[in-house]
Amino acid sequence: MRKGGFGIWFVLAVLFGLGAAFLVVTAMGAARQTEKVVVAAREILPERQVTSADLKVEDVPRAAVPQDAVRSPEQATGKWTRGLVLPGEVLRRGHLAEDSGVRGVMGAKLAAAGDPKIRAFAIPAESQTTVGGEVREGDRVDLLGVVNVSAQGQQLLLSKVLAAGVAVLKVAGESSDPLKPSSGGALVLAVSPELAEDLAYVLNAGKLYVLLNPYQADESAAKTAGVVPETFLKKYGYQVAPAPGR
Repeated sequence: MRKGGFGIWFVLAVLFGLGAAFLVVTAMGAARQTEKVVVAAREILPERQVTSADLKVEDVPRAAVPQDAVRSPEQATGKWTRGLVLPGEVLRRGHLAEDSGVRGVMGAKLAAAGDPKIRAFAIPAESQTTVGGEVREGDRVDLLGVVNVSAQGQQLLLSKVLAAGVAVLKVAGESSDPLKPSSGGALVLAVSPELAEDLAYVLNAGKLYVLLNPYQADESAAKTAGVVPETFLKKYGYQVAPAPGR
């Protein structure tokens, strides 16, 4: 009985030893498994545009690879960082303003436009400014203003295309979260400060309309002379009576 009991314990000890050895070998094998990911080749400061020189591809143990790791330099080059990225750190989508989905993304979009003079400008989202709700983020639009102006002692209704091929940065709707501010519904456009002044004038003195561009739009088609009552009537064959005193 004693010999039999010893034999059983010996077999169990061997089995436990083999099991432990198997686990160790499996863990070592898993540790040796790697994935190619993008890491910072040098320190990348916050709010900086990422260049190819900032990045390199390395084999990193699979267990150390974040779920949102950037897999190729092309996915990050040209984008803007939210915070400090240390040398050798695995680059994550959360490091990039455009991909993170957090505040500051609009500033990154403006920076990505490549023109430091560009500003974000919001116009009310109404039927005439959203083309019946068809305008989407990334679209290009022309902006048409209609205002009453004073010229030579007369009040004239002027209709004019103010800008062509303007980028739509965002289409914002009413916020359903009471803890978040509501935009009131707006189209956010990329404009120059000069155009922003014109748009603000039209929004306060008249009406603004949006024309949705097709792909590969001919922007020269939007270079029009504008329309006033006299030219409108002449265009459609109506006689224009001379103004008093002429």
